[in-house]
Amino acid sequence: MKKLATALLVLVFVLLLVLVGRTLRFSSRQMTPPPAKEMRLDTAALVGRLSRAIGFRTISAANPMAAESEEFARFHRFLGDSFPHIAGSLEKEVIGGQSLLYTWSGQE
Repeated sequence: MKKLATALLVLVFVLLLVLVGRTLRFSSRQMTPPPAKEMRLDTAALVGRLSRAIGFRTISAANPMAAESEEFARFHRFLGDSFPHIAGSLEKEVIGGQSLLYTWSGQE
């Protein structure tokens, strides 16, 4: 029994040495990306779109039929008009008549 305990202790010690050795030899393989390009934003246009967007009464209801579907339709048109490049590039799916799901397909 004493030999088994000693063998187990030696095994744990060897595993600990291997673990410490591998930890000390480890080097990061993380790549350093180039800095992102500076974006110039038209803050007046951003604020204008945001203020128009929060003006729509798109409030969810417990009963989906009770929600104002015309207001959601107006909001959907607003999104398409405000972001035409996005609307033309992404795949749009209407879920439940009111919710939008945009899918940006990858290359692989």
